[in-house]
Amino acid sequence: MPLRVEVFQAGLDASLEGPLGQPTFSYEAYTAEVPTGFVFRPRSDRPELREWFRLRATGTFTITEPGVHLFYVTSDDGARVSIDGRRIVDNGPNLHTLQSVVGSVELAAGRHAIAVDYLQGPQLMELSLRCVRPDGTGGTFDTRLAW
Repeated sequence: MPLRVEVFQAGLDASLEGPLGQPTFSYEAYTAEVPTGFVFRPRSDRPELREWFRLRATGTFTITEPGVHLFYVTSDDGARVSIDGRRIVDNGPNLHTLQSVVGSVELAAGRHAIAVDYLQGPQLMELSLRCVRPDGTGGTFDTRLAW
């Protein structure tokens, strides 16, 4: 099942704190990624946003191997990840240079909800999310894969 991605315009005082308002546009994707140094080109008939936006990706994924899963977020500006309504990774609510953060969560087998919030300020952008299973395998988080 794909993630629902909503994109919101943000101002110069942007932060992940506060209300989102109405999305500028939305689309579906299977991963939560924005590559380093590239223009964010969502699947939409709207013009791409290069700077000053917030993104929220929500959906579900399947766990086949119960146990502690690690979620790694690398972002140039703020990013947060919540699983089943509980925040597990917090890479700051505001503007910052490229940083990586890891969080862990014990997950039972079955379907789980995920929410990824991202803030893009000026210039370079990156958002990547990786998941590592209890057996140490993993890679780019993708809702088409069983974790």
